[in-house]
Amino acid sequence: MIASDNNIQRISDEFARFHADSESATAPWLTGLRRKAFRRFEDLGFPTTRQEEWRFTNVKRIAETEFTLADIPAPLSRATISQFVLDEDYL
Repeated sequence: MIASDNNIQRISDEFARFHADSESATAPWLTGLRRKAFRRFEDLGFPTTRQEEWRFTNVKRIAETEFTLADIPAPLSRATISQFVLDEDYL
C-alpha cells in the first residue's frame, strides 16, 4: 500500500463524516453502494504499479496527499438556479 496508515485513517474519517452528513438526503441504494465501495478501498488501499492494471499509472502523489472533503454549500433553490437558465426562446 502506498499511503500511510494515517492518511488511510483520515480518508476513512472523512468518509464517515460525509456519510453522516449526507445519508438522509441520499437514496438508500446509493448509500449502500458507497459503503460497499469504501470497504473495498479500505481492504485494498491505493493501487500500485506492481498491479498489472495499474502498471503505467503511479498514484503515489494522490495517495500521499492529505485528504479532506470540500465544504458543500446548501442545495440551491429553483429560484436561484432559474436566473441562469435560458428560456427556450434563446435556443
